[in-house]
Amino acid sequence: MPDTPPPRKRPSGCAVVLLAIPALLGGLLCGALAVTGGLDVAEVPDQGPWNAYKTVSLWWGVAAGVTTLLLAFVPSARTARSTVRRMAAADAGLVLAIFWPLQVAVLAGYAATRRPLPRTMRVLAVPAGAGALLAGILWGGPAYDTAQVLDDEDATAASLAGDWHTPSGGHLHLGADGRFEATRVPPALFADGFTGSPPGPTEAHGRWTYAYSPWSPGFTFLPEDAPSDAPSWLAAYRTGHTHMLCIATDPDTPCAPGTVFVR
Repeated sequence: MPDTPPPRKRPSGCAVVLLAIPALLGGLLCGALAVTGGLDVAEVPDQGPWNAYKTVSLWWGVAAGVTTLLLAFVPSARTARSTVRRMAAADAGLVLAIFWPLQVAVLAGYAATRRPLPRTMRVLAVPAGAGALLAGILWGGPAYDTAQVLDDEDATAASLAGDWHTPSGGHLHLGADGRFEATRVPPALFADGFTGSPPGPTEAHGRWTYAYSPWSPGFTFLPEDAPSDAPSWLAAYRTGHTHMLCIATDPDTPCAPGTVFVR
């Protein structure tokens, strides 16, 4: 008599449940962030390629979460131990979704060596894995480097002179003669100055100076009707291709939405 294949059954046990719960929650979170652009960095220049890479990472996390749930609830002839190992690997793929090119390459290498798979699939797995690694090298790495917000250590008063704008319509003119004019700028620009922190956009004019320092933002403003210099949290930053000014009240998020000036 021919051998009878083992019956298909759903895996069970505490390990399966413990692996399925984070897969469900993580997959839902990744999907929500991917749809809403929750990880996108707004207003800061040079973020497009890195935002796109992160979106792909989120969808990869969704796929990993779905894979875990399918392994948990779809009947299979695999042993419970084999199923748990595969679920753990899929959960790891969700947690490390940002490294999706490497994961694709590993899966492609695994598929290329699996004899039970059709020859065409095994052959196509090789260029697929190589393409994923190439995407990580040529897309992910450079996109990350370009998107990083760094102190503009080379900035000088002469290089910063000119017109700066916020996405909401604010305008800051820094004259080469040392005079400034601010129109509809964020209130935090003069939070420590003579105007305090008014609820609406701030308008002022007067004199300005700048000197880079690793311990302070570097800008000082002297509005016309101020009794003394008004220190500001405005500081010079740069990304891979763009120089900008940000109101850095929080050192962990120096260029938060609503605080960015670009030329």
